[in-house]
Amino acid sequence: MMKQQHLIFILFVIFSCSLEKEIEIDLPDFENGYVVEAYLQPNQSFEMLITRTYPFYEVFDSNLFKVENINELLVNNVEGILKVNGTSYVIDNKLIFKPDNFVIHNYTTSNNITFKEGDTISIELTFEDGTEIEAHTYIPSITPIDSVVLICNEENIGRELTYITTDSTSVQYYRRIIGKRNESKTYTFQDFPFDNDLSDGGKMVFGSGYDYYPKDTLYSRIIHITEDYYLFLQSVNGNISANIQPLSQPGKIYSNVNGSDKVTGIFTGLAKSEVVKIISEK
Repeated sequence: MMKQQHLIFILFVIFSCSLEKEIEIDLPDFENGYVVEAYLQPNQSFEMLITRTYPFYEVFDSNLFKVENINELLVNNVEGILKVNGTSYVIDNKLIFKPDNFVIHNYTTSNNITFKEGDTISIELTFEDGTEIEAHTYIPSITPIDSVVLICNEENIGRELTYITTDSTSVQYYRRIIGKRNESKTYTFQDFPFDNDLSDGGKMVFGSGYDYYPKDTLYSRIIHITEDYYLFLQSVNGNISANIQPLSQPGKIYSNVNGSDKVTGIFTGLAKSEVVKIISEK
């Protein structure tokens, strides 16, 4: 689920265009730094990815994604402490590669730690060059999906409606993902952050287009996220949108990693609710 976010800092695409008028843009010097990413979920263990950053206008060599070259991207030998509800654990530099969905982490703990809703979590890291950072987060509560309804037209092509109920007494933040799987292919139709500020007494509904055919596997996810992750996703999406405009320059990616301008990233908890349905034939 988090594959796109693991790679978002290095996969910006620079679009070119032909203009009659020459335009000069002064770009500041850029010192390669570090990106820290951790997405912590209930009933899962601690896993974190630390990679190198690249300048926005630098061409990234996609060959680095070959397993044999992955160390060119990863940052190793970082020492750190993970704190869960005040209890400290040593962070270990260990490569974890999950080939099924191409998820890579290079830090974990030797302790058998699994998170639960409400946990407060922090990290303190020291890099080989002496750079020190810290970050704090918590695990949000799971917001169950009330229902997923499929509405079919005369051609038996379906659209879905996802219903949820949020806590209307406070602002809550979410990520909505909807898509399908068909013949080993996966399609994502929607993926965006939102809050419940415009909910009707906490109740919200989301819908898709007519995208579902018989035998498709529909998946609808509502992920309860922190405000930090919400701001991070908004800044990432804003930069991606800016890339489409040839004269736009990149903005700043929101980060909740503190202590050094050389380190950016997101250290966050989240809680996923998912409904999966196979579309039946009439």
